[in-house]
Amino acid sequence: MNRLLLALAFFGLVSCEENMNLDPKQVTEVIYSFQDASVPPEYHRSYSITINKNQAAIEVDSYGDILAKDEFQFSEGQFEDLISTINEAQLKECESNNEAQCTGSTGELISIKEGEKEVYHQYLDHCDKNSNISKCGDFPTVIKAIKAFVPNLESLLG
Repeated sequence: MNRLLLALAFFGLVSCEENMNLDPKQVTEVIYSFQDASVPPEYHRSYSITINKNQAAIEVDSYGDILAKDEFQFSEGQFEDLISTINEAQLKECESNNEAQCTGSTGELISIKEGEKEVYHQYLDHCDKNSNISKCGDFPTVIKAIKAFVPNLESLLG
């Protein structure tokens, strides 16, 4: 009986959904992408923000047509702060709870690389109002921190 409890405790601590603990010296790139809903081209605004140790780049598009691009320089300390925010947000990869499988909704992606290796990849669609996003960590805080690297985001989306 004690061995069974010990085994259950061990397997309960070892999980596929462990929180990340990134080393800022190892992370080479953080990518956030927003995929807009299916709306007419004049209203559609999807975008990607790519951040490395000293630069953020944004590209805004409407169904593949590039509408705006910009780059922003910052200090390595700011990048380290972003990695700390990501670690504190306790992001983990998780499966969508969405059984409805809708089309045409918005979606968001966070991808993190160490060198060429992608160490984190999570896409969340917003089909389901009762989405399981909280089980994936504090996504809203990480997204807000990433968007802060693009001071003129709203004007680029306009």
